[in-house]
Amino acid sequence: MSEAGQRGSLSEVVCYAQIGIDCCNQPIIPTRAKLSMHTNRHTSTSGNSWGWVDGCSLNICWSNDGEKFNRKKAAELVALHNTTIRQEGQPNE
Repeated sequence: MSEAGQRGSLSEVVCYAQIGIDCCNQPIIPTRAKLSMHTNRHTSTSGNSWGWVDGCSLNICWSNDGEKFNRKKAAELVALHNTTIRQEGQPNE
């Protein structure tokens, strides 16, 4: 059993479970029950939008510069995570 599983609380398990990889190949690991997605007001040097997901252990970025983890996938990941946590009865911190 994992260290998080031994602690027992679902919110603690979520804090230690990787749920994806960002555009810089960093693991996406939530540290809060509710994630939020943001867009930087300045575009990248190529003119595409980029931003970040708040509520994770690292600075998680998404980019529309042809990256695998783009705005659409970031929004889907945040929505899925937040819906799953809400359905399992965890608070929106």
